[in-house]
This record gives sequence, C-alpha cells and structure tokens, in this order.
Amino acid sequence: MADLINKILSKKIELHEESKFSSNLDQIDANFGRFNISIMGIGGAGCNAISHMIKTEKWDDNVKFWAINTDIGALRKINRLCNTLLIGIDECKGGGSGGNPKIGEMSAESAEKELINSLTGTNLLFLVSGMGKGTGSGSTPIIAKIAKSMNIPTISILNMPSVTAEGRNIYDVATQSYKKIIEKVDSVCVINNDNIINNSSIDISLVTAFYNANDEIKNIVSSIVKMINTTTTINIDFNDIVNFFKSTKYFTFLPIVLPNSKYNTQNLYEKINETIANSYCDININNAQSIVANIDVSNNASYKILKDIKRIFVKLSHNINLWSINGINYHDNNDENIYLNILVASKEGKNEYLNLNELNDIENDLVNNQFISKIKNDNANLKEKEQKNNDGIETINFLNDQKIENNENLHNVLDSNQCIEYITSAIKDTIGNKNENSSSNPN
Repeated sequence: MADLINKILSKKIELHEESKFSSNLDQIDANFGRFNISIMGIGGAGCNAISHMIKTEKWDDNVKFWAINTDIGALRKINRLCNTLLIGIDECKGGGSGGNPKIGEMSAESAEKELINSLTGTNLLFLVSGMGKGTGSGSTPIIAKIAKSMNIPTISILNMPSVTAEGRNIYDVATQSYKKIIEKVDSVCVINNDNIINNSSIDISLVTAFYNANDEIKNIVSSIVKMINTTTTINIDFNDIVNFFKSTKYFTFLPIVLPNSKYNTQNLYEKINETIANSYCDININNAQSIVANIDVSNNASYKILKDIKRIFVKLSHNINLWSINGINYHDNNDENIYLNILVASKEGKNEYLNLNELNDIENDLVNNQFISKIKNDNANLKEKEQKNNDGIETINFLNDQKIENNENLHNVLDSNQCIEYITSAIKDTIGNKNENSSSNPN
C-alpha cells in the first residue's frame, strides 16, 4: 500500500512538473510597472536638500534627481551627484537671482524647453524648495505649472521661513510664492522653520537646524518612494499613492517607532500625539481627510494595530468618514519594534499664512496690548527699569528694528531671544484663533 501511494504521489508530481501555467508576463517588458520618480531641488535650499538626500540614503534606479538653480557655482558643487540644470542664463549670467523672485520666475520661463525635456517620462514628481528668496520662490510655481500641463502628479515639499528670525520681507515673499504653488501642485507639505526652532533644544546650532530640515525632507520622500517600490504582504501600490495626493492639498508625514512589548492602544495614541507635537511639518490634524499607513511589524504583532490606527485618527480628526489605506510588511522576529510611516492628508493647512499687512496689524496689537502684558507677567522677577530720554539707555523695538523714543508702555529690558519667543507665541495664538473662528469641525 505504501508503495502504491508513493507511486501515485510521484506521478502527480511528474504531471505537475511537466505542466505549464498560462501567463502573459513573459510578453511584458521587465521594466513595465516600474514608475519613474523625479526629485527636483530648486534654488539654494532645494539643491542643498537633495544633496543631503543623495549623500545619506541609497535610492532605487527608478529615482532621478535634478538640481535646478540660477547660481552656476552652487550647481558645480553638486553636478557630480545628480543631474543639473542652470536656468536664467541670460537673466542671471550664472550669478543667481539676487533674492528676487521675479528674476527666478523669468529664469524658469526662459528655460521651459529644457525643463520639459527633463520632466519627460516622469510618472511622479517631487519639487523641493525653500521659500522667501529668489530662485526657489520664483521658479517653483513655474515648474509646477509645466508639470501640470504634462499631467504629471506633483508633490511639493516647501521650507517656510521663520516669521521672526528671518524677517518680514522674506516671510511675505514666501507666503506669496506658497499661494501660487498650491494652485499648481496636487499636494504640498510645509517644513516650518519656526517648528524646527520651537521643537529643538535651545542651543541648537545653525548647522544642526539645516541638517534637521534636510533630514525631514529626506525621510518624507524616502518613505513615499519605498511605499511605491516595495511590494509587501498587504501592498500599497503606485495608484494608491497618486490618488491619495490628488484627493487633498496638504499632507504631513509621521514616523513612529514603538516596541511591540509595550504595545497597547493608549501607548500608540500617546506616541502619535507626541510625534504630531514635535513635528517640523505644518498641518491641522483636526481637518484630516485621509491617511496612508505603512506598517512594518514582526510576525507575532497584534492584528489589533490596524483597528487602533483608524480609531485614533478618527478621534484626532473628528472625522468619522476618514479614509484610510494600510500596507503591512513583516520583518524578522528578532526585531521587536513596530515601525509606522503614516501620511496624513488634509484639505486645510495648519496655518493660513499671513500677508504682510496682517502681520503688521498683529505686531501693532502686540506692542499695545498682549505683548507688554505678557512681558510683565512672565518677567515678574526682573527689575523694572523706567526708560527716560536723558538716562542714556536706548530701548530697541525688536518688532521692526527701530529705536523707541518716549515709550511709556515698555518697562522691561529684554534680549532679542525673549522678544522673538513672545512674538512667535502670540502670532501663532492669533493665527490659531483666526482658523478656529473661520472653520468648524464635525463632532
């Protein structure tokens, strides 16, 4: 009997080995379904960001980097790392835009043919640039417009300047360019320098601040690219990502690591809140419309995590109709951590960035009311010094760098860091109140 069974089994195996399955995959090119992703760094900040990305991460072959600038010297520093395109040859003569966004705009317009050639064949485009000066602010809206005319899904990652640390003129240029860009791209993520300042240690160096901003951009782009390029057990495909970005205007990225041994709903909830609070990105989580969660866990992780992620973001967004899609990958059981890379999309940004007139109104209000009151309350232990015309002490108004004469309201002598801290806090409070009054959240 045993011999008979073995003969039957062996016969079946022979038949199985001799048979062929029907498939058309042999007729399809090996690169079919491999989507071309272009990452363009525009202007000084954008080129620095992609230089950091290339140097600190290994990228798949379907990812192409471009450095776009009006400054030939800056491009020569990066031309051995990626593709480069000098724009504004006639307008700037290779010397940069001089911080003038109009020159940046004209430079991109005059290089339209070259930009079209560089974008040809692109299936997904990332535009990375800093706002507030010339090339990034002026050229990015034009490049976004060209990409839109070519029907290329486009994601913009912008670095917005600090309201108080970088000056009102730079801030105003940034806000005007930002408004132009969001009209042209599918979705935008804002890395805010105020968030970097406020969410970092007080003695953070300038080098570290720039590194942190570039690293945040790298992590965002890298996570999206890996979602597209990596086939997982439960897969997030290319069109999932494209539809996610086309369905909204604003998004943020939340990277979360939690030990599997400490996993429960409350711990995950607290970790997500902590990540949101410390994020460099701007987004109003109360207006979240959808999420994409890429989950990397060991084989013994609880299935409950899928339900918990959805419930937590429904609670945070007050949106029972929150749309979500999950990808799941299993890693070696020796790694007991749970890794979550979550994209959160909203139809409204965290801040409606103020124009220069609105900013002036807030600053005047601060000087006359909130600012002086806050200084007095927070500095009760400081010795008050009355300022008189003949006492030889000059008081500096840090709001507009003008000397104050005969100011009877300002009694405390503060350093510029304290002033910046108070102004930033009050401006954010005012913006927050403005947003709360102009929008309502579903219960």
